[in-house]
Amino acid sequence: MKLLNKKPEIKTVYKNIEKKVKVYVKDNAACNLTRGAVSLRNQAGDPEQLRPDYHPPLTENGATAASTITQRRAERQIHRWGELYIDLRANYLALLEICDKNNNR
Repeated sequence: MKLLNKKPEIKTVYKNIEKKVKVYVKDNAACNLTRGAVSLRNQAGDPEQLRPDYHPPLTENGATAASTITQRRAERQIHRWGELYIDLRANYLALLEICDKNNNR
């Protein structure tokens, strides 16, 4: 429950980070992630994509080609994953606390 009470505080910190991303992280096509980097990020977020039959492997040229994903867009996605993690963690800990209280009655 303690972490749930800190959610507004955490969201404020994340908003400050978002502002800094706009200053420090480039958002132009010359700095786009490679298709290989995007593929790795997608696989990290969805282990199902590691299956050999999920999609054909990228060739070396294909993997080093620029994708449509800018560094800023990638950073925003990471930021969003962090927010989701914090929310899930807070809710999970709150549920554990409720279960502990119910078990100790």
